[in-house]
Amino acid sequence: MESLVTLNNSLNNLSSFIPSTFEGMHGLSYVDISYNELEGHLPNNSAFQEALPEALQGNKGLCGNVRSLQPCKHGSRRNHKWVFVITFTLLAAVFLLCAFFTIVFMERKKKHRDKGEKNMHEEEWFSVLNFDGKSMYEEILMATKNFDFIYCIGSGGQGSVYKANLSCGNIVAVKKLHHLWDHEKNLENGFLNEMRALTEIRHRNIVKLYGFYLHHRHSFLVYEFFERGSLAKILSKDEATEVRWRKRMNIVNSVAHALAYVTNCAPDISRRHPGDFFSTFSSVPSSSLLSSSSALPNRQMPIMDVLDQRISPPTHQEVGEVLSLVKVAFSCLNPSPQSRPAMKQVSQILSTQKLHLSKPLHVITCGELYALDPLTV
Repeated sequence: MESLVTLNNSLNNLSSFIPSTFEGMHGLSYVDISYNELEGHLPNNSAFQEALPEALQGNKGLCGNVRSLQPCKHGSRRNHKWVFVITFTLLAAVFLLCAFFTIVFMERKKKHRDKGEKNMHEEEWFSVLNFDGKSMYEEILMATKNFDFIYCIGSGGQGSVYKANLSCGNIVAVKKLHHLWDHEKNLENGFLNEMRALTEIRHRNIVKLYGFYLHHRHSFLVYEFFERGSLAKILSKDEATEVRWRKRMNIVNSVAHALAYVTNCAPDISRRHPGDFFSTFSSVPSSSLLSSSSALPNRQMPIMDVLDQRISPPTHQEVGEVLSLVKVAFSCLNPSPQSRPAMKQVSQILSTQKLHLSKPLHVITCGELYALDPLTV
């Protein structure tokens, strides 16, 4: 190529820039590059610099220090492209760096927030009997010797109950919970909301919940302590003979009013099945009735067979009220939840209704009791 003397590339529809290698071709004496689409600087070569105007015309993008061409501006179009490429690359790099640091920052913030939420849920402090949550936790561990079995006074499906004598002189019942969830936020938050609502409830027939403590190691509820234990425990022992019909009716009325109060103040809290009332009157546990196909006694069964046989039958003054209570219990045992009366309705019925019988108690069947008023099942 260095021995090239004449170059005629006119009318070849050439485009882009003229290679700079032409500047080293000193043997070149004549060029004709007219009527192409060339652009950029004219090479610093005498053949190009001294070319006739006709040999250079027809290239709108071509520039140089010759008469027939427009002078080149500062920086060629080629240089502009390089500037654009470099600028775009730098901007893209800055954007990627900003995106990277933003993601890192958000991840750290999320981890910090999740850690804070985890700590909040794992350690939910509550003021209990003038103690703050942490000191109460330590006090209960000390009072129960780290939940030693000798302090356990009861156990159930959700946890075990311990008796704790606090240093302030108070005695509390501590219900140590089993694992309630597997880090499911909706269950955990729902439980916390219910606990907070329960601590605000005030009713003479509801055991006071002083507070609660949630931790990954131990979670427990702190209740007011009652010496004689649960009603279910009393009714399952020989002590049941001491709980006569009048006392049982008072108990059921009190429990019904308390549950009506709870469901009215906090509808999502109450989980107790109304059919549990039946165990107060029957020698057959309500759970066994609920597990049967109909969940109700046979219609031909004498009502006396349903009542608790360990105590004397109700007196003439008590029988109407007792049967009203049993009828409400049957309604609460309806297999269809939609057909069961609400607790508010149960409470109102127990306060106002008293059946008047036309025959002796020992000849009345369950079917006849069902048909006595609109609460038929």
